[in-house]
Amino acid sequence: MLTKGKFICSLIVAAGIFLGGLAAAQAAPVITLEKAKIMAREEGSQMKTVEISYSQAEISLAQVRSQNGLSANYTIDDMKSDMDRLEALIDEGENAIRLLEESVAEWEEEIAGLEPGDPAVSALQTNIDQANRDIAEYTRQVEEIRPAYANIVPRYYEQKSREDQVKSQLRSAETSLESAQDALITQPHIIDYNVEQAYLSLLAAGDELAHQELVVQNLEKMLQREEKLSELGRSTPLDLSEAEENLRQGRETSLTLQQKVESLQRTFRSLLGLPDTFVFDLAEVTLNISGEKTVLDEEMPDLTSTLTYLRAREALEQKKEDLEDTSESDRNDYRSAELAVEEAELDLENTLKSVTDNYQARVEAIVLAAETLSNAAFSLQNAGDELEKARMQYKLGMIALLDLEQQELFFREAESKLFTAQQDYHLALLAYRLAREGIDPDTASIR
Repeated sequence: MLTKGKFICSLIVAAGIFLGGLAAAQAAPVITLEKAKIMAREEGSQMKTVEISYSQAEISLAQVRSQNGLSANYTIDDMKSDMDRLEALIDEGENAIRLLEESVAEWEEEIAGLEPGDPAVSALQTNIDQANRDIAEYTRQVEEIRPAYANIVPRYYEQKSREDQVKSQLRSAETSLESAQDALITQPHIIDYNVEQAYLSLLAAGDELAHQELVVQNLEKMLQREEKLSELGRSTPLDLSEAEENLRQGRETSLTLQQKVESLQRTFRSLLGLPDTFVFDLAEVTLNISGEKTVLDEEMPDLTSTLTYLRAREALEQKKEDLEDTSESDRNDYRSAELAVEEAELDLENTLKSVTDNYQARVEAIVLAAETLSNAAFSLQNAGDELEKARMQYKLGMIALLDLEQQELFFREAESKLFTAQQDYHLALLAYRLAREGIDPDTASIR
């Protein structure tokens, strides 16, 4: 578990906000990780794009159906479902009537073999009367259903004929709508991953920049020391030149890191749907780091149940239906339908391979991230030991304050690297969880 103190992302202390023609400085709002995810889902461009695509796909499908005289809300699949349901009800009613009539015949035969005064006659007659009432009720229900069934059958075949004529247009529009529906399901998970990735990246980059600024301050002190030693004749021009070059490189690194922070801030604002000039702070974040053994001990998921695979399988089933509907007498069309089935079968195999490869890659990434995390923790421990040693040496007058500060910087750098390693491991776990659902977060990664 890691708790990182609040990092102020923006180097701007206050933003000038004009209200009523007057400029007023306001404290930058603090954005938590969970709040960032909510903002990205509700205000970010990624989700809005998906929602717009879904609306456009709905409109396109409705237009295709309308232009070809097809009902927008009552498809042949709906009709077929209703037709099958009505047919099943009729069959069920007729079967019940048949069984009851057989029972009545048996009971009447039994009565014929009994004496008129036999008590069993009365019981059997009661059963017959009840059965006749049930037969009448089932007959009434069946007769009510038959007209509805008779009405829907010609409508179904008429609509099916129309849809068959524009099958390619409908299929294209329906596929687009299915893709948009899938995106509505998967995109929120990818958005959450991207937000968390950007959030943690900003924390890491900000921490790295703060450390580098301390390094530059230390390099400035070292240059000042070399200049004084040079004045005393105790430093060579080469030593002085090297100190100057180190400072120059340190400042260049600071500038590069500053540009990295600004770039990540732009990405973060874009994800959350914030204006380019919006100034914000990030709250502290707590990462729960689970052991990689827990993940590796998990059984491999059934990736054939993922949405990606199911869509590919549905496409194959549709191609098979098209092949069945194609007449073998038309060789060209039939061969085209056969090739379409073969292509869909290959696509299904490739889809399973893709989601499987992605899953296995995420497992391997967790192993590597765990190794890096372990090494970073070990390095921090060594840096801590060296810092304690340097403090003792400073107390004994064996090293200068500047040398102690240099060792403190090494320790802080090790802390920063551990923080980054923990973030990377955390993100590897998130990617692994998505891979179990057949989602590859790298399709929209920003880090």
